[in-house]
Amino acid sequence: MPAKRLIYVTAAHATAYAWASGRLSVEASFPAGEEGVAAFANYLAAAPSSLYYVLADVVEEDFHQENVPLLRGGDRRALLERKLAQRYRDTSLSVALSLGVERGQRREERIVFSSFTNTQQLHPWLAALRDADAPVVGVYSVALVAPRLAALLGVKRSPCLMVSLSQAGLRQSYIDGGEIRFSRLGPLEPAEAASAERVAEAFDRETTRVYQYLTAMRVLPREGGAVDTLLIAQPGQAAAVRDAAGTVAQLRVRVLDLDEVRRKVGLKAAPAGAGAEALYLHLLAAHPPAQQYAKENLRGAFRLHQWRAGLVAGGAAVLAACLLYAGTEVWEILRLHDAAGRDRTQAALALQGYGRVTAAFPAMPTSTENLRTAMQQYRLVAAQTRSPRDLLIELSRVLSDSPRIDLEQLSWEFDAKLDDLARDAAGAGSAPARPSSGGAAPRYEAVEIAARVRETSASDYRGYPAAGQPVRRAAAQAPGRRGARGQDAVRGELPHAAQRRHRHRAYGRRPALHGRHREADRAMSVLVGSLRPLLLPLAVAVGLIAAGVATVLVTGHYLDRARVQHRIALTERQAVQNKLSRATEEEREIREKLVDYRRLLASGVIGDEQRLDWVETIGQIKTDRKLFDIKYQIEPQRLLDLSGLSPGGEVEFRVSPLKLEMQLLHEEDLLAFLDDLRRSLKSHVMVRSCVLQRIDRTTVEKNIVPRLRAECAIDLVTIRDKQLKAT
Repeated sequence: MPAKRLIYVTAAHATAYAWASGRLSVEASFPAGEEGVAAFANYLAAAPSSLYYVLADVVEEDFHQENVPLLRGGDRRALLERKLAQRYRDTSLSVALSLGVERGQRREERIVFSSFTNTQQLHPWLAALRDADAPVVGVYSVALVAPRLAALLGVKRSPCLMVSLSQAGLRQSYIDGGEIRFSRLGPLEPAEAASAERVAEAFDRETTRVYQYLTAMRVLPREGGAVDTLLIAQPGQAAAVRDAAGTVAQLRVRVLDLDEVRRKVGLKAAPAGAGAEALYLHLLAAHPPAQQYAKENLRGAFRLHQWRAGLVAGGAAVLAACLLYAGTEVWEILRLHDAAGRDRTQAALALQGYGRVTAAFPAMPTSTENLRTAMQQYRLVAAQTRSPRDLLIELSRVLSDSPRIDLEQLSWEFDAKLDDLARDAAGAGSAPARPSSGGAAPRYEAVEIAARVRETSASDYRGYPAAGQPVRRAAAQAPGRRGARGQDAVRGELPHAAQRRHRHRAYGRRPALHGRHREADRAMSVLVGSLRPLLLPLAVAVGLIAAGVATVLVTGHYLDRARVQHRIALTERQAVQNKLSRATEEEREIREKLVDYRRLLASGVIGDEQRLDWVETIGQIKTDRKLFDIKYQIEPQRLLDLSGLSPGGEVEFRVSPLKLEMQLLHEEDLLAFLDDLRRSLKSHVMVRSCVLQRIDRTTVEKNIVPRLRAECAIDLVTIRDKQLKAT
């Protein structure tokens, strides 16, 4: 932290003081004149990094109170600058002090305008400071520091007249509401200052004059109460001053010894023989006023110092905040590690208890998890297995009521690819037609019919809907079928009927309107020729911020890992505890599923595919049923792709697609063949689709010949249990 140096300027000389921790000491004194200014410049060159506070204690000081309209921001600054320029010829050392807002018919602000009327005696010292690029915090007068001294002496809001003796003379300051209203420096010769009687007379004389002046200027009311008056006497002169005071009845005088005041304001050490200026210098260094006289052209080096200090302080603040945040994360990491350790211990104890319980379970051909997975997924497969028998029987019943319809081709399909049809029918407001269950995506049975209507010409547009009306009505009324008023379940299409096309008009967006925005240029004025002094503080700030951010990132990484480990340990503990609490229920579930598992194992569904057995079974069914020619092809085995089925793991559902072509005398032969496959084949049979097509016969044959051709896609599903294979 840079040292604080105080420059006390009077009409005769300038004195440099050093201040640190409430201790004030004289470093040098410079007489007014060129030699003194030159010596002062050499003094500044020896301490370039200190902060300088200039305290002027001169006679040429003016205070003027005026009410101005209540404004804010730039308008207020412009008004105050104009008022200062109107009153003072030189405004380089001037200030406007606000006394608050006066609320009446017009809201006005009370302002005290103050300036040094003879700035020439201060300019040499200030020019030396500016030439040395010394960081000047500000230029102050004793009047600006006086309200702080009065507050420390117990006078805060009430009017107070404070009189003190310094090297420059007798200072009288009138303070009202904690703000300076008037201040005056009365001359006092050194010979008079050495005599206690003359100092007492000067106190009485000057106090009376100031009171009369303030009363004449109506700053003090004539009929008001007594005004507190503080007389700060030199050590050993308090009694003499107290005896001489009291000639004005409107002044309530209190005499204080200078040493006593030093203790009250916290001044621990002062130069020998120093007067009241030591009090003001100490308060200026410890609690500088918010307002001061200097303009920014003198405070450029101080602004640069503020930027440097702000950059470093900002970086340090960010680093401290990051370290504090990282500390909380480290604490959380330790807590999570401890919690994860407890969870692992509890999980191990619960697992031991579960092992003791499961030791009494029945012997199984596979693991418990594989048993549960195999049966759960097999139920899903079974729930999505359909036969065309029921739908074809209902369709035959409906077609028997429509003698004019000759069926040419029938296609049955059960597949999730019919979602588009489901969405179309759902738009009509009807219920789904026999969707599969088991938590999988809905799958539907669909029948597509190609038929011919007898005794109807191609131009009869009403004959086709009328002939197909029984089919539509039956489809709409059948339970579990999708369709609303028969409009979606059955679709009729006339030959050569024109399809309507909808033309959608493309609406383009109109071009957006881009307003012209005025660009606001913000310029930061730095009253130093170069920003190079900011590079090192900026680098330090960036380094501190980077260190803080890196610390937070590292601790955040380890915190994430700790959270994951704790989550894993907690999940494992809860899983084992849940298994332990469900041990009895799990035993009952295992016994039930074990029966179904062994049944599937005995029927060949669980195990490797048995293609030779499938071929023999198909041939045996053909012989037993005395069917016509059957052609089939079994494709290579692959994993079953079914909605809701989880692939991979210890249990795999594999499918061998079977493509079947048959010639039939009647459709019942196909249904019987499919039923025999389900009963006899050592796999789970899933029929995906079947197409029945009439075989045209131009002549009437007396022998029994095929009337229909059937093409079916069948999935032969087997279950591979890796645990079973290992055992």
